[in-house]
Amino acid sequence: MTLEGAEPLTKKRRVKTSAQCSDATETTTRTRSDNILSEPELPEEIPHQTMLSCDVDVEVPNLFHVRTRDILRRTKYREFEYTSGRIKAIRSLTAARVGEETAKQTVGDIVTGRGYAQYHQQAWMALAKGSHDGGEAQKAAWIDLRTATLMEKLEEQCSVARGWWDVVDACRSLCVETP
Repeated sequence: MTLEGAEPLTKKRRVKTSAQCSDATETTTRTRSDNILSEPELPEEIPHQTMLSCDVDVEVPNLFHVRTRDILRRTKYREFEYTSGRIKAIRSLTAARVGEETAKQTVGDIVTGRGYAQYHQQAWMALAKGSHDGGEAQKAAWIDLRTATLMEKLEEQCSVARGWWDVVDACRSLCVETP
């Protein structure tokens, strides 16, 4: 075996004997490739194995501790989960007749934490639906979608409260000016 783990191969040439050539000419009909003016055929080269290999379990010392490897494995899975959800969300948004650049920008805003406006709700929904079922990315997307919805309702309620506060101030000003 080589250092890369591949087995070295050498090429073995296969040459036709005269008996094989005479049998082939008797049973076959003449085709275009059998033209007299064509170039002579080169013998086929068939690789064969020069070393014997066996499947044996070998203990190889690892560079990282077992706990570190588990953390790296979970991080890799988590990154895959979030990344695949983003890609599916972009595809879902482009299928919903949103421009691809707009979809990428919207999902980018969501990922960076700037996506709590009302027009981001469709993107949050696409991100939640595109993530793995029951995964961390899906749960986070649903929570952020709910947070965006609550923030929108809070803004509406604040504007209503400001309107009523203006009415209260107007009533107070009327009561103070009358004496």
